[in-house]
Amino acid sequence: SVGETVVATDYNSDRQFSDFPISPEVLQGLTEKGYSTATGVQAAAIEPAIAGRDLVVRSKTGTGKTAAFCIPMVERIKAGDRKTRAIVLAPTRELARQVAQECTAIAQYKDIRVTVIYGGVAFGPQEDALKAGTEIVVGTPGRILDHLRRGNLDLSEASFATLDEADEM
Repeated sequence: SVGETVVATDYNSDRQFSDFPISPEVLQGLTEKGYSTATGVQAAAIEPAIAGRDLVVRSKTGTGKTAAFCIPMVERIKAGDRKTRAIVLAPTRELARQVAQECTAIAQYKDIRVTVIYGGVAFGPQEDALKAGTEIVVGTPGRILDHLRRGNLDLSEASFATLDEADEM
């Protein structure tokens, strides 16, 4: 089963991030990004995702979907683990970079590494980052497959998978 579907149409909600079951470290990252009030999609998705429910989320561009999936991942992943616990697939390198930047900002006060993997650049630095250990890997499907085939990426302990803009892949 796919899980529940969350469709959010309102950009704003009346909920503050401090109202959610979110750690002080994640709240500090959100505050530093200038986030205080959750958008509609975030208000609908964060708590079910933190509770471990599988979701399909549909919402317009610019409504905060990236934070809606990054916040629960960062919240649930053990800090300093250095094992890949989450994989985010994005259709383009630009989107992969944006997602990685957002997740990194949210996780900046929790000891969680985010690594971005995409084609068109050298394998070496990506391979080194994966070997050093990272909890969240964000990347394009082709380059993720390349690293899996080469044995650089181990997803055996991953418990989060996100397909960002799945309709584009």
